[in-house]
Amino acid sequence: MFIKKLTSIVIMSAAFMLWGCSKQKEAKAPLKVAVSADWPPHEFFDIEKNEIVGFDIDLVKLIGKELGYKVEIVDMDFAGIIPALSANKVDLAISGITRSKEREEVLDLTQDYYVPEFAFVSKTPVDYADPKNLVGFTVGAQMGTTHEMQLKALQKEMETEYKVEPFTYKSFAKAPDMVRELSDDRINAILIDLPLAKKVQAQHSTFVISPYLTQDLQGLTIALPKGSKLTPRVNAAIAKIKRNQKLYSNLKKKWGLKAG
Repeated sequence: MFIKKLTSIVIMSAAFMLWGCSKQKEAKAPLKVAVSADWPPHEFFDIEKNEIVGFDIDLVKLIGKELGYKVEIVDMDFAGIIPALSANKVDLAISGITRSKEREEVLDLTQDYYVPEFAFVSKTPVDYADPKNLVGFTVGAQMGTTHEMQLKALQKEMETEYKVEPFTYKSFAKAPDMVRELSDDRINAILIDLPLAKKVQAQHSTFVISPYLTQDLQGLTIALPKGSKLTPRVNAAIAKIKRNQKLYSNLKKKWGLKAG
């Protein structure tokens, strides 16, 4: 009888240990992070390292470390990020995502972690201060981005306030595609982040940069499924990292981003 009881205790103990190990493994499952890896210096594929790297990647790995998770990067078209979050196929997304009313209605958005700068890239300077100068232009941007939102707002302004025919807008799934069309003279200009504009210009001697200044430009944020339990923890991690001014400044410096 004693042996049977002892055996039962051993079996139950082993079962609890296995259950505990299973729960521990479940808790340590990596965070699935959606990115569109065609947007240097925030996220892009490094051929030499054979991996996705960038400012956003370094930042989300620091966040994962703060939360006790490893990070699994999931590359996709930018336009597919919100649907992936809404379907809970990924835990969060960091990919040059700016705050907007439309996004806040369907997603959790964290505090800003960086304020971007936009620029037109073209073969001749773009004087957008007077939108009439854009009449007859075809301007490209990446699908689903704030650049697209800005261009559509500019189109509306041309129609309602300036009473002129707006430029033609063309959307692209990937940034390299629109750069290629600009190089081949199929479009007149593209709107992208300034750091990327500088990289593109360095590779195309005929390209010029026209900084795009707007008063309503929002900062970059991390997006999570609506009501995610991770949202407050990710917010706290961002705040902690930003408080470490030396760490955060060095991270931005590493990727050529403005210090402010």
